Amino acid sequence: TFGDKDVKYTIEKGKAYEIIEDLAEELEPEMVIIGRNESTSKKAKYLGSNTLHIINETDYPVVSIYGNISPDDAEKLILMPVDINKSVTEQVSTTLKFAKLFNAKVKVLYIDQIDSIAHDANMLVKMNKIKESLQQHGIDVESEIISDDEKTKTVAEFVKEQAEKLKPMFVVIMLRDEQKFRLFQIGSIAQQIMSSCPAPILTVKPWDIEHEENPVIKTIVNPFQIL
Repeated sequence: TFGDKDVKYTIEKGKAYEIIEDLAEELEPEMVIIGRNESTSKKAKYLGSNTLHIINETDYPVVSIYGNISPDDAEKLILMPVDINKSVTEQVSTTLKFAKLFNAKVKVLYIDQIDSIAHDANMLVKMNKIKESLQQHGIDVESEIISDDEKTKTVAEFVKEQAEKLKPMFVVIMLRDEQKFRLFQIGSIAQQIMSSCPAPILTVKPWDIEHEENPVIKTIVNPFQIL
């Protein structure tokens, strides 16, 4: 047992990511928790190959942990950095699920690096929709827009600073194939965040082209209309 919780364990032989993927399919967990380590491999520039394989291939939410993070140090807060120029429906749905599960607050963060009046107007509308969507489900939400038109830092650096300041239990990020990696379909910004952020990272995959529901999120079907 672990505290008052029952714990089961298994020792398997084989490739770590294949075994974890098989176990996830068998157990249908709320989440898969793995360690996050760097690699010097050319195929996995920022993260270990096992980490990348598991994140890419597992259909269940994956939380990757880097360093010696203790749950006792984390606040009951989920940090959700968003890219309002792309779909955030899956990210909002997953954040809602885990905010309810852990009775946590949510902070929505957007790094604005586009100098455009039209973009700013669109940004405010989408940020308000995201915030209202979570609030409608009883979640305590705050939002912040950090303006950086001159691009003094990367998005990953801003996220890292926020994570160090807020000590969230999770940082929820979307996986996006920005640079068309041949082996691992994880965008460069996501990889940078996972490589540098001290907080546990909860990764979210885009749904398929018909926007079918992620199999884990059984009670939420695109309720936000913020595609």
